[in-house]
Amino acid sequence: FYGDSRRRVFTTLPEGFEEPGYCALMIKTMHGTEDAANIWQDTWSEHLVKAGFKIGVASSALFTRHNGEIRGLCHGDDFAVVAARADLLEFEAHLKTAFDIRRTGHLGFAYDCDTEIDVLKRVLRVDRSISGGA
Repeated sequence: FYGDSRRRVFTTLPEGFEEPGYCALMIKTMHGTEDAANIWQDTWSEHLVKAGFKIGVASSALFTRHNGEIRGLCHGDDFAVVAARADLLEFEAHLKTAFDIRRTGHLGFAYDCDTEIDVLKRVLRVDRSISGGA
């Protein structure tokens, strides 16, 4: 939630830096401030639009690229993306150009993919014992 602040917000100085008569002017929004979620939404969506993504009309939390070959959503600061591995790695690299990110996993059927990950406090699993035949 660290987009550029659009209004003057003052806060106390961080612990250990307090000084009587002084306060801090926030340059970036912080989680918990009134407009942090909206500014973060604008920040990440503008970044994706520059990379050719389209933001959803019915829900601005959804995005897509390459005629739906990459589909995803952002909930708070969590991204969940469905795409081929190469596209996932490209998406991750693109996010890294602007944000500090941490990948929690790649869910899939390949031997080096995770078989279980947590997404938005929900467990998603792949059962590799099920045949993917036609």
